[in-house]
Amino acid sequence: MSKIRKPEENENGASGIQIAKLDHDFQPNAFSAHTHGDELEIVYLRQGVVSMEVDGIRFDARSGAVVVIPANALHSGTYAVSDRSGKFDRYALKLRHVQKPGLSPGRLLEDGYSPVVQLDASNILTAMFQLLEQELLVCEPGWETVCRGVLDALLTLLVRGAAPVSELAQPEGSALAADILAYLHTRYCENINLQSVADHFYISHYYLSHLMKKYLAVPMMQYVIHLRISEAQTLLLDTSYPIRQIAQMVGYPNPNYFSNVFRKITGVSPNEYRNRSRE
Repeated sequence: MSKIRKPEENENGASGIQIAKLDHDFQPNAFSAHTHGDELEIVYLRQGVVSMEVDGIRFDARSGAVVVIPANALHSGTYAVSDRSGKFDRYALKLRHVQKPGLSPGRLLEDGYSPVVQLDASNILTAMFQLLEQELLVCEPGWETVCRGVLDALLTLLVRGAAPVSELAQPEGSALAADILAYLHTRYCENINLQSVADHFYISHYYLSHLMKKYLAVPMMQYVIHLRISEAQTLLLDTSYPIRQIAQMVGYPNPNYFSNVFRKITGVSPNEYRNRSRE
């Protein structure tokens, strides 16, 4: 099922930005290399995984990630269901007339920044995109004001959460970091640590720590924790699995420890998070 809304030419969003289209898709797909002309595309991958290349930058992302594709950027890739929930849910927002000071038209992030933004706020992102979808479909009085406010907040969060990926001195270091990142996205639920990942790639744990801190802008294991909690949030919202089972599925054999980590990241317990989302 796909819900699509394409506003008229005079319908604008934040600061003169025009919403060209909002797609809501539930079916994974593969897509060949193409561009969207002068439109900036923002993809919120609520559930699922994606392997994509944007202007020569290859990456993998999973549930909770936002992909920012600049205007005229050549991109291709494959969307697939989540390896945990077995579901797929994606919003694709296309915007015209994006003009950030100091950047060329249709660009939101500076050169050298990753197209993938991890905000660790899936509930907030979901609420934002659901509100945009509702306002665009119904168009009740004042809908433009609502959309403008949501877009202002969304674009601000994306710029704030963006992380550089091209600070490494050696090109081969960047390629190795990308391989390690892909490994983390497939093994994060296992009992991994800095030393085990370093051993897997035949490098020292010191070099691994230094490399990934530059590539991710956060310590590697902190990134792994956020991957686990992000997936746990999805499972809490979209499945009826007990907390103990979800803890094990995302890499925490001890459910009490999982609950403590979850509360530290989200501010609420797993049960509170599930119950609030269903109110």
